[in-house]
Amino acid sequence: MPDYPRPGWDEPDDLREAFAAEDAYGDLVSKADRSAAGSGASNLFRLVRSGQAPWSGLSGGSRAAARQIERMISEVEFPLPAAAAESGPIDRRVSGYLVRTQRSSGDEDRTWVIVEFPGDGRGSNVRRLVAWLGDEEREEIALPPARRGVSQTMIENSSAIYRLLCNPGTVVLLG
Repeated sequence: MPDYPRPGWDEPDDLREAFAAEDAYGDLVSKADRSAAGSGASNLFRLVRSGQAPWSGLSGGSRAAARQIERMISEVEFPLPAAAAESGPIDRRVSGYLVRTQRSSGDEDRTWVIVEFPGDGRGSNVRRLVAWLGDEEREEIALPPARRGVSQTMIENSSAIYRLLCNPGTVVLLG
């Protein structure tokens, strides 16, 4: 395989993604990143699907591949919102799904994360909310089973997931 120079951050996104995909392929097929993901791509897929992927132990290429797997198997991926006009978590909507937040009235240091599902039964298998920012930051929270199309859980305002939900560049998935 020829060795080309790695593209810079000013290169088009699709070129950077192609290099990341090639890097992931190299990690998964030739090295299999045995230290973190076990024995290759099928094991990585199993770990991501079960929610047990060792994210902090994955190399850059394996992490990119795991992110792609997570995107493919998630119920929904929210598009990146436009920059928010106010500070705090940003509401995200797509195809009848809504992720929003509401400050706790009983504890000013906590916030409710509220996930609303479409009325057609989609989302009944969603058990977690995942948030990524760039290559290194990834957080997830467990969601309780939905009641009447709504699932809600409480988070600390000082938590990493809260900080990620405030950033318009964060990718949010439901899985």
